[in-house]
Amino acid sequence: MKVYVRTYKNMLIIVACLSCSAMALLYANAAQTAQTRECLAAWRPAAKPGAAASHSPAEFSSSNELAVLVRSNESAVLGGSGGAAKTGPLHSYYSRGWNSGGQWWQLSGISTLGYKSIELSFATRGSGTGPRNFKLEYSLDGHEWLPLVDSGNASISYAVDADNKFHHHGPYLLSAGVDSLGELYIRFLNTDTESVLGGATSSSGTNYIADIVITGMADDP
Repeated sequence: MKVYVRTYKNMLIIVACLSCSAMALLYANAAQTAQTRECLAAWRPAAKPGAAASHSPAEFSSSNELAVLVRSNESAVLGGSGGAAKTGPLHSYYSRGWNSGGQWWQLSGISTLGYKSIELSFATRGSGTGPRNFKLEYSLDGHEWLPLVDSGNASISYAVDADNKFHHHGPYLLSAGVDSLGELYIRFLNTDTESVLGGATSSSGTNYIADIVITGMADDP
């Protein structure tokens, strides 16, 4: 009988310890969930953008009001429409003249200062002779570029699909190397001259980009 009582007491102690551990885990998860993700900059305009050399984000935090979207060549960034027929965002940005490799879309003047766990997402589509293959890079000064990698240290790249529909990419949780930076550049670099349909890109080939969103979580005080 004494052995039974001791065993029963030991079981109660074990159950109590497990309950405490479970409660601690629940509190930790609740605290993490309570820390909301904030939008730092987003290019998802409510109206069709006009032609311009650069475009400011439609939504931004106070430290990202000077951020812009630009193209590598001298032609203006044009505003396009998506709509339900293309199963994508209502409005987008587009540009032609991708017939030589090494061209890009670029986000300049971004700040992640005071934020961690940075995420990036975007949508893209292209015409048949538009560029297909892209990789993402980042820079701290706009001159020296490094591969943009996710939290698992994998380089981020993507291909534009041939169905002429917008496809969303991400959100990619970026490496800690872009956390809390006062100045950050991100570019979507076209890596070769292969077109969406598998031939060669042409000067009339078009690439669309939309719903570019950068978010982060505030650093712990």
